[in-house]
Amino acid sequence: MKVPPGSGAKVQPRTFFLNEKQELASFDRDGGGGQADYVPIDWSARSAGLSASFRRATTPPARSADPSVGRHFFVVAVPVHAVQKRSQAKTVPGGIKYEAPAFGGEQSHLFRKLGMDLIETLPGGKAAVHVLSTRTEQLLSTIASLPGASSREKARWINFETFEPLDWTARVSMAWVETLHPGAVVEVVIRFQPALTRLEVNDVLQSMARVLDDKHSRLTKAGREFSGRYWCAGFLTREFILAVAREFSSVQSIHPPIRSPVAMARKGRRPLAPGASVAASNLPTLPPSELPTVAIVDCGIPEKHVHLAPYRRSGFRNPDIDPIYPYLGSHGSHVASCAVFGRLNMNGGIQPPPPGRCRVIDVMVAHDAGFINSDLVVPAMDAIVGTAPDVRVFNLSVGSAPLDTLDPVTRREHLMKLQDLDNFAFARDVLLVIAAGNSTPGLSPKEAYPNHVDDPRWGLGFEARTFNGIVSGAYVDVLVPDSVAGIVGAPSPFTRIGPGLCGSPVPGFSAPGGDCSEGYAWAPGTGPWVCDAEGNWEDSNGTSLAAPLVAREAAWVIKDLAQHCAPTVAPFSSTVKAWLNLVAQRPRLPGAFERLAQRTLGKGFPTAERLRAPIEHSAVFVWQTMLQAAKSINRAQFPVPAEWLRKASTPTLRIVCAWSTPVNSALVDSWACRKVSLRVRPFGGEAALRGGGNASGAYPLIDRLLDISPKVLEEKGIVAADGLWIIEVEYEEIGAYPPAMTVSAQQRVGVVFELFDAGENATSPQAAIQALPVAMDMLRLSVLQQPIQAPIVIRT
Repeated sequence: MKVPPGSGAKVQPRTFFLNEKQELASFDRDGGGGQADYVPIDWSARSAGLSASFRRATTPPARSADPSVGRHFFVVAVPVHAVQKRSQAKTVPGGIKYEAPAFGGEQSHLFRKLGMDLIETLPGGKAAVHVLSTRTEQLLSTIASLPGASSREKARWINFETFEPLDWTARVSMAWVETLHPGAVVEVVIRFQPALTRLEVNDVLQSMARVLDDKHSRLTKAGREFSGRYWCAGFLTREFILAVAREFSSVQSIHPPIRSPVAMARKGRRPLAPGASVAASNLPTLPPSELPTVAIVDCGIPEKHVHLAPYRRSGFRNPDIDPIYPYLGSHGSHVASCAVFGRLNMNGGIQPPPPGRCRVIDVMVAHDAGFINSDLVVPAMDAIVGTAPDVRVFNLSVGSAPLDTLDPVTRREHLMKLQDLDNFAFARDVLLVIAAGNSTPGLSPKEAYPNHVDDPRWGLGFEARTFNGIVSGAYVDVLVPDSVAGIVGAPSPFTRIGPGLCGSPVPGFSAPGGDCSEGYAWAPGTGPWVCDAEGNWEDSNGTSLAAPLVAREAAWVIKDLAQHCAPTVAPFSSTVKAWLNLVAQRPRLPGAFERLAQRTLGKGFPTAERLRAPIEHSAVFVWQTMLQAAKSINRAQFPVPAEWLRKASTPTLRIVCAWSTPVNSALVDSWACRKVSLRVRPFGGEAALRGGGNASGAYPLIDRLLDISPKVLEEKGIVAADGLWIIEVEYEEIGAYPPAMTVSAQQRVGVVFELFDAGENATSPQAAIQALPVAMDMLRLSVLQQPIQAPIVIRT
């Protein structure tokens, strides 16, 4: 949006908040299209093949140490190559359309309807599914009756070709096992199938204990993930690992512990010198007790830190770490100092830091000074939510290995960790801010920077592929000789590269993180200055330092939005995400730099400042609403003054809609289980504006830019009038939920939109809007009319 030197009448600009006075009655959309017209197949042959293969796949072994074998079957559903549908579309040759089944997408709902649970999507479009033994005879009877069944029942089965047993090698990476020495004991985690109940897992654990080699292997702990899946861990021999993989079908995965490296490895120290200047912050200066808080999920912050102590709150610590080690290394202090003091520049010499603009709560989940224990992250954050509910922003400056470089079993478990992170963010309505991660120090790309966009070694780890959190890359904001990037605003050469899952547009944001030397090592003078655990100031680089700069802005957005909420209402995390997307900015770069920036820097650096100091040349509206069920439509009215439309040279509406969605790692086509849609109806009419969208698949963000000039509206059959405009949101369920979860039908949605004149001689809409009587009612966000249900309930 351009900011011209002059624009219309002068009024004090303000932000407008939609509430129940602007909201219209909700209503349910009529469902469903007609049933697909499939080309007939030989249902007798299909039924016979399905029956025989299903019976083979669900025949229990003659002998097994697994006590769950007689109650649960885990089998592979194999899809047909393609289904044939008749189509009247002119673009379909011969009137026959061929569609490959999508068990990880559109067809994921089928399994629950058929009495199965979708566990995982496998290569080749196959799916691992769970079937209770009590359902097998009913399913076999249904399959046998398919030749004479209704068209609706046949439509449920037409995508299935056959069933197969689930091979035991899917439970463990044989490449990893082959690296283990016979008889050697290694630390191992065993993850059980998500369909097992607590009592059944207890039976399996007792059975495992009976066959353990007492001299070597032992199980030491057990627990349950946020998604409801049980696990145990211990020290096992190679032989016992293979025995469990072969014998226990109740086990989904056996793997070494997942420990994510912290996302910063480049640093140095400068000598003390006087006379430095420190970059100023646009955030307010307040007493520490009044500052917003960011949770630093990391390796710990010293309780009596010389600079951070006034801003530090105690939170959680890894119970497995000896209490004599209150923190491990300096990474937690580095990250916390960025959250507290912002981006400091002490290249000219070191001086005392400015007043802190943010507090931090210490969430210590370290395994050691360089790695965090990924199994602790969600339980630790959940403990903070329960004990410090004012903490809504969690910073994770970690960077696990590029997801697409992992073996299938490890990749699956990393995705299960991401599933827990995203579902935690949905259930607790918190905002996760995650570093994009760094490339390996000293590793040069195969194609020289900035043309290394497709180098898999620069791919994102699992944490940075979040749907419900936000991801920050890093850029260069200080130039020094002999560095790689050499352009202000260019992506840091070490910052990892998107896209995320299902082509999602992550990283979505960025902040200063520094450059690196021509050997891809630390480049002095280019990154933020941070303090180590002893209070020494260091010049460091990394996306670890970019993420907390974004996190503290998000914490301030929550604090400032809360000033416009009733006492019983809090800003949704989705409303905060929508705001950050609206206000983030970055410069456009030349050539290949811009191509790289689009996949590393997102929309740039976001700020909270415009909530406290709205800009004169635009009008921003904020709305948050709770949808009660799928296909239920919530609506609100907002003014677009006809007078301003006529005066503005290029009146423009930018609208950003964000939400958090339940996710399922089995949904390889969408990741998300829900998708929100949005419509804008000018002047309260029936016609809705189309186009201008910037949505990516099922990623929970819509960003549209619409030309709303009278001429353009007339071309779309919309006649300008004086009526209020209407915005509508609804959601649909696009994929199955994880098998152990019951998910509430309620859905939070946050919408932030902006009116401005994109022309050279722009006219501000502020005066025209504030002159309307309705403006006096747009001072706060809505009070929720329905009680909030538990978003996720885990079946036991």
